[in-house]
Amino acid sequence: MSKIYFEHNGSTKGPCELRDLPSLVEKGLIKPDTILWKEGSEKKHAASNVRGLFKPVETEDFLDLGDANITKQISNVRGQASQLITDLRSVNFQDEVFPIDRKLVDILIHDTVFWVVVGLAGVPLLISTIQRNDFQLTAFALFFAVLWGVVFKSLIVKADISWKPLAASLLSTGLVGIPTLLFLYESILPKSYLNLHDSKSGFTSLMGYIFHVGVCEELIKILPVIVYLLWARKKANPLGAILIGVFSGLGFAAFENMSYGDRAIYNSALLAKQEGIVGAAAGTQMAMVNVLLRSLSLVFAHAVFSGIFAYFVTTGFASGKRFLAMALIGLVVSAFLHGAYDWLTGVQMTIATGIIILSFMLFYAYLTKITQLISQQATADH
Repeated sequence: MSKIYFEHNGSTKGPCELRDLPSLVEKGLIKPDTILWKEGSEKKHAASNVRGLFKPVETEDFLDLGDANITKQISNVRGQASQLITDLRSVNFQDEVFPIDRKLVDILIHDTVFWVVVGLAGVPLLISTIQRNDFQLTAFALFFAVLWGVVFKSLIVKADISWKPLAASLLSTGLVGIPTLLFLYESILPKSYLNLHDSKSGFTSLMGYIFHVGVCEELIKILPVIVYLLWARKKANPLGAILIGVFSGLGFAAFENMSYGDRAIYNSALLAKQEGIVGAAAGTQMAMVNVLLRSLSLVFAHAVFSGIFAYFVTTGFASGKRFLAMALIGLVVSAFLHGAYDWLTGVQMTIATGIIILSFMLFYAYLTKITQLISQQATADH
């Protein structure tokens, strides 16, 4: 703080500070006409010009340029703080900060987008609280399958069917269909047939993927659709049957991904044993890519393949006489797309991606066709 000097009886007094001036006035040492100046300053001022010392003045004096300016700023801050407190007290907490009431809750309960976003953000966090890693992997596999199921039901197929048969299709294929398929591989089907896809001949390998992987897996995935059609018969919902096929594919992929996840972990451990830290890092990265790929894209692919087969089985069932012919066509188309994709993943991944896109284009075209037929039938009935 600057020191202040003043004249008294012809001599210089000081130094003193700003807070000392009122007491000097009381003692009679400083009067209105007393000359004051700041240390180091050539400007001198009458004490009457010091703001608040004798009376408020509007003239700018040497104290306004220093210490008095601080007082003014403090006064401004106090005024702003007082206004802020007043404004905060005027805010309606219910309306501005926590506008959640019964009406909003009722809206959110029936808002699909809200629950999809909440599930997408919240479920993985809840899964991370599971203690066992193998249970976590299982939960994540099912989570992505259900997520794709919501996408198919809400945005793609839009069938008027409850979640119960869809969930039953997903779980039955995963828990019963896959073990049944493994039993066929291990006990029924000949090894020569199962090993076709490992052939060094490109053509033979492709045929192996189509007739071994494609045909066998698609036949297992179509079973829930056939069960539904036989149970519902004439009351069967065509789009619902296709969606059941989609969920069967989702269940197959989800439970299949668990075994592939275990295989990726084993390969990572094997690389770590062979090449040390470098191998462990490479193996871990490959395992991460494998799990992400299978959880996001291959679940979708399985759903589309089984959805295509379900379309042909459903339309054949509706026509009655053409059931076997349409079912055979559906098996050929879905098995070919499935096998070709699996084969191409080991040859050229970009072309394999094209197979998935082509498959979805076909599936979407089939959906469009059957939707138009349903609409025409409804119009004719009225």
